[in-house]
Amino acid sequence: MFSEQELRIRKETDGRGSWPEDYYKKMDPAKRRGLLDEALAARPGDIRLTQIRQLFELRYTRDKKGGYADRFLRAWLDLKMTAGNLQSKFAEKKNRKNALKALHCLCLDQTDVFSEEILSREMFHLAVRYMLACAEDASYGAVFLGFGKMSDAKRRQKIRQDLDQIGKILPGALGLEKEFGILTEAVRRAEEQYLKETEEL
Repeated sequence: MFSEQELRIRKETDGRGSWPEDYYKKMDPAKRRGLLDEALAARPGDIRLTQIRQLFELRYTRDKKGGYADRFLRAWLDLKMTAGNLQSKFAEKKNRKNALKALHCLCLDQTDVFSEEILSREMFHLAVRYMLACAEDASYGAVFLGFGKMSDAKRRQKIRQDLDQIGKILPGALGLEKEFGILTEAVRRAEEQYLKETEEL
């Protein structure tokens, strides 16, 4: 059974709307590419669309089966792993290096190439993509060695903790608040939009 949070995300990402809102609501890379191609065909040479296409091509790579691998989601998971290693007394230099590498993969150090608005919208999309993956993953909500299942409220709390780790705790611990700025704001907006409900735990 889907959680209330996941159903909300799915409802908002289904259907067909206007450009670019529809593009940023779609989670399927193939559908996103189709919408992007349509927009580019209608407005060839549009600088903003060209940037969006470049970012799409940097985010997604085709695998041997013809599907899409999400490099940004991989970088997000690397940040999550780095955040989980903050307690190590001898890993600060390594954590900082890994975080900066992930931010580079996310193109967040390339504001001279991509507008902050385009990067921000893609980071918001990435945060929602992660939230939806957590809502779908049975193992994410499993308890006691895989036996039992978290309540929707506890799952929501766990997702919020993940978002806070990446958007707040990690940049603060590494002194990279400026470098994380766009991602931190995007995570905050995603959390506010989808996790603002409060429940008795």
